Amino acid sequence: LESQLEKKEQQFKEQEKTISMLQQDIICKQHHLESLDRLLTESKGVRQLDSALEICKEELALHLNQLEGNKEKFEKQLKKKSEEKELKIKNHSLQETTEQNVILQHTLQQQQQMLQQETFRNGELEDIQTKLEKQVSKLEQELQKQRESSAEKLRKMEEKCEAATYEADLKRQKVIELTGTARQVKLEMDHYKEELYKMEKEIKHLKRDGENKAMHLSQLDMILEQTKTELDKKTNAVKELEKLQHHTETELTEALQKREVLETELQNAHGELKSTLRQLQELRDVLQKAQLSLEEKYTTITDLTAELRECKMEIEDKKQELLEMDQALKERNWELKQRAAQVTYLDMTIREYRGEMEQKIIKLEGTLEKSELELKESNKQVEGLNEKLQNAKEQLREKEFITLQNEQEISQLKKETERTQEKMKEMEIVMKEQEQYIATQYKEAIDLEQELRLSREQMQNSHTELVEAHRQQVQAQREVERLSSELEEIKQLSKEKEAHGKHLAEELGASQVREAQLEARMQAEIKKLSAEVESVKEAYHLEMISHQEKHAKWKITADSQKTSVQQLNEQLEKTKLELEEAQDTISNLHQQVQNRNKVIEATNEALLIKVIEIAPDIQDSKFAKHSHTAFFKCRKLRRSISASDLSFRTRSDEDLSEELLQDLKKMQLEQPSTLEESQKDLTYTQSDSFKPLPYDLEDDSSENNDFSTLSGMLRYINKEVRLLKKSSMQTGAGSTQVCISYIRSYNNLSPISIILFSVRKKPIRLNEALMPLGDVHKY
Repeated sequence: LESQLEKKEQQFKEQEKTISMLQQDIICKQHHLESLDRLLTESKGVRQLDSALEICKEELALHLNQLEGNKEKFEKQLKKKSEEKELKIKNHSLQETTEQNVILQHTLQQQQQMLQQETFRNGELEDIQTKLEKQVSKLEQELQKQRESSAEKLRKMEEKCEAATYEADLKRQKVIELTGTARQVKLEMDHYKEELYKMEKEIKHLKRDGENKAMHLSQLDMILEQTKTELDKKTNAVKELEKLQHHTETELTEALQKREVLETELQNAHGELKSTLRQLQELRDVLQKAQLSLEEKYTTITDLTAELRECKMEIEDKKQELLEMDQALKERNWELKQRAAQVTYLDMTIREYRGEMEQKIIKLEGTLEKSELELKESNKQVEGLNEKLQNAKEQLREKEFITLQNEQEISQLKKETERTQEKMKEMEIVMKEQEQYIATQYKEAIDLEQELRLSREQMQNSHTELVEAHRQQVQAQREVERLSSELEEIKQLSKEKEAHGKHLAEELGASQVREAQLEARMQAEIKKLSAEVESVKEAYHLEMISHQEKHAKWKITADSQKTSVQQLNEQLEKTKLELEEAQDTISNLHQQVQNRNKVIEATNEALLIKVIEIAPDIQDSKFAKHSHTAFFKCRKLRRSISASDLSFRTRSDEDLSEELLQDLKKMQLEQPSTLEESQKDLTYTQSDSFKPLPYDLEDDSSENNDFSTLSGMLRYINKEVRLLKKSSMQTGAGSTQVCISYIRSYNNLSPISIILFSVRKKPIRLNEALMPLGDVHKY
């Protein structure tokens, strides 16, 4: 018992030591908990920094979006500038294209000569192609015949093979009886093997000689005929064997003994028969290969025909391209003529363009106003962002509240650890009480041992709990280290982001300054451009239209070359019909001019009579002379017109008009009073009979006769003929009216200018009276 007590005392001492160690561990844990509290406070700061970083990120994203919008605006402005530069470059390119067009005309002439040569060559190639097609058709027919013959031969061979197999089956039944003749059959089979070996050699030679396959086919036909003869020989041999069958019936008794040996030999014979069948199949394969070679030749022939067709298509494409070039030259000549006719309409286009430029300037001002509104909207967005910042701050407060809750949970964990410490103290007290109880109750040692066991188990459980607490402490230390490393990284990132934010703020300031500078520059450039565009765009607009039309035409021709040929043929037919119609109209015009000359002669004579009747008081010799000279010149004018056959000669007409005006001036200066009296008599006495042509200054100035087409010219001539018919029935100042109609119809001289010249005392200049004649002479 004393020894047991000593042992127990030693155990108690050891337990006390362990308890002291546990107390030290608890103290260390308290220190660790304090460090964890510090880390929690630091983690709160880190979370705050994270929230601030997120806010900074959002602000940076907004600033970046604004910067991207500004970049897009700047890119648009740069694109506009680049487009203007491209326009200038295109102007230079248009000048170069005009020079290239001249060179192209020379090249077209050369290409036309080449086309003629190519057409001749194409005819020769077509003849050659027809010959080749005939040869190809003949070769195809021959190939079909050869195929049919080979197919028939193969069928015959297959039928013979089937018959041979059937006979072989019969022979198998008879072989039991034909034991004596088996050796002879073996010898014959060996002979056939040698022949088949020779056939294999010949087949190899046929494979090597691929170029002379047609000759090999004929050789194969000969070999097949030889095989037919050999098969006939075999049939004869079979008949002889049937004759020998009667002799073999006596030898059946001996054959039964040798039956087993012969069965083995029969199996060998069966194998040899199979080999012969295989060789026949190989012959069939050779025939199929020959057919394939013939098909390959046929495919090569078809490829050659396809290449010929492609050559034809290429030649036709070249023809189409040359035709298109000719059409392009014709269209360019026609455009040059149109440009000469469109000079009169340039003033209107310039005015319209000025209006468009003013509208564009108004639009640009509108865009400036829109940009100002956008700036205001951006300011509003900044205010919205400030509101978002306030919301973010509120969210931060909520997060702080969450952190407080976490701190409370940590405090609860601390309390639980304190409770565990109290439990440990209670356990220590219990251990002391147990020691006292052991000292007092020595007799109850056995019971105490049991209780000690229980206490040991409890101690072991407590030890395991302490180990687990130690593990948790180690994990907490690791987490603390990880958090500290993350804090350092976050601090570095925050520093970098702060530096980046400062850099972005500097860039924003610089970009805003650049925006202001660019806006000022843009306004100055807009003003300069508005001044320059009016002077530059007059020629540019026309050149751009022509360039766009040419570009569109080239695209259309590249996409629709095939359809253009048909359309061109139709257009050629239409133009032929139009030319025939134009010739008919020209013949009609000649007839109308002749009729008109006759009417004019009659009106001249009638006018002379009417002038004498209406103006009896005006009998001055000078006035009569002037009237005779005026009518004589009118006749000269009529004769010049009828003789020229509608060839408008401007110089002669202008000379005649000037002479007529000079005569009228002389008449007005010499006898103004007589003219006034005659005019009064005309206006009052013959108002019902005479009605002058309804021409006013405004109507004449606004009238635009269509001389660009034959139909417009015909309408104008018919109108003038009707007016002359009416004027021939009227009296009064008919002579002046006829002269006016002549001059106006063939020289575009306004009638009111001549009437005013005859009535008023002020002289009228020819530049005011005469109309422009450029359009008429062009057409």
